[in-house]
Amino acid sequence: MADIKDVAKLAGVSISTVSNVMTGKKTVSPALEERVLKAVKELGYHASPIAQGMRNSRTNTIGVVISSFQRVFFGPMLKGIQDTVSEAGCVMNVLDSGGSLETEKRCVKYLVATKADGIIMESLAYDSDPKQEKYVKGLNALGNSRKHIPVVLLEHKISAARVDTVMVDNRLSARKAVEHLIGCGRREIAHIVGPDYVSVSRMRLLGYQDALKENGIPFNEKLVVKGDFLPLSGYQAMRRLFQTGEKKKFPRCLLRTTRWQSARFGRSKKQEKPFLAKLRWQDLIIFSQALW
Repeated sequence: MADIKDVAKLAGVSISTVSNVMTGKKTVSPALEERVLKAVKELGYHASPIAQGMRNSRTNTIGVVISSFQRVFFGPMLKGIQDTVSEAGCVMNVLDSGGSLETEKRCVKYLVATKADGIIMESLAYDSDPKQEKYVKGLNALGNSRKHIPVVLLEHKISAARVDTVMVDNRLSARKAVEHLIGCGRREIAHIVGPDYVSVSRMRLLGYQDALKENGIPFNEKLVVKGDFLPLSGYQAMRRLFQTGEKKKFPRCLLRTTRWQSARFGRSKKQEKPFLAKLRWQDLIIFSQALW
């Protein structure tokens, strides 16, 4: 496969002249341009987009870092990013941190090293951990340094990060979801929530409590179980709710904010044992769909 050196040799020009013709960065004489283009056509040369981007300080690549491909939430989100990126004539490079902050840091370093034009990320860094201060400062510096790589955070805000953040009103969304359940006649509503150190989790719990208070329903801490936004923790939280529930007082409904799927508790008409039934729309708004 021919490279830029072969084109320069055949056209009888310097490599920089070929580069100028291919990138349009500098004007060359019509005669030289014609010779270069003729050599390009004859050799079937195609400039590497990555190499070309390196020379132009642009790669037309948007890096996206997410915490887990297992989270169904990221499917439609990535589709939206991909559509927008494609319209701009760019490509998307998606990296999975696997729920590890250290892996996330390596992902960011990789995107910086490969000169991504921007980074969209769901960061695992949180304000409550002082050890992450240096890393957050590094994110702030990216958009202001010579690299000039703007960073946009998704889903939760880091107070110390002076970067744009795209998120929803989690408190309002949770309140509306619980109000819908109450409107369906449900009063014993369990809530599977994320970790305390995540702002999203705190806001959703506040919204849950707001709705209960506004409707005169006492808050029962036994009906709130912690998860970590992954399917396994949701399953384990469900088991804990069943195991700790008082006899004949299992929650009649569940607000689950750790995954897209939700379910409700009930009792079989033929059995005294609690059962887990598939959710119907008239019974419960799926919280994550209400959000996204």
